[in-house]
Amino acid sequence: MAGFDYPILICGDQFKKQMQHGTMSVLDFAAMAKSVGVQGVEYRTTSWKDMAKELPLVCDQVREAGLMVTYATFTKLFSRDEAQQQQLMRDLEDARTLGAKVIKVSGGERPGQGLEGEQVRKAVRTFLKRAEEVGVPVAIENGGSAPGNSWQEIKQAIEDFSSPFLGTLVDVGNYGRSGFDPV
Repeated sequence: MAGFDYPILICGDQFKKQMQHGTMSVLDFAAMAKSVGVQGVEYRTTSWKDMAKELPLVCDQVREAGLMVTYATFTKLFSRDEAQQQQLMRDLEDARTLGAKVIKVSGGERPGQGLEGEQVRKAVRTFLKRAEEVGVPVAIENGGSAPGNSWQEIKQAIEDFSSPFLGTLVDVGNYGRSGFDPV
């Protein structure tokens, strides 16, 4: 589109097979992105073999290459499991460390009524507050399966939390695979 400059990012998921077979690692993404002329890389929680060693190296690589970074986690935004809530906070800190422009999350099952639902909502509010503090917006992506994959569920979640740091990332492929009309 004339007059618009949208960055193109490579998603690490495209290289899942190479990573599983050991012919590629997370340490290869930045150089590959730079070599093909894209502006950034989406790293995923599933990309790392040894995050403690790889994360500082990747941070240096993307900074030196001048690449935009996004980060995707498969930890659900709405979880009753306290360990998952803590994992989501760690994922946010990893996104911040990488200098990610956004962290992409799956919604999962929206909280119901009662004490358990309120605990989940409190965890989400805490997560969104921390996202705002560290300057990493949160995008709920429509997943490929229920719950949390319909635009109505995502819209309701965004309205429920009314945070300037909560939005959505529309994956038209996931909508199509889920039986929704992407249009």
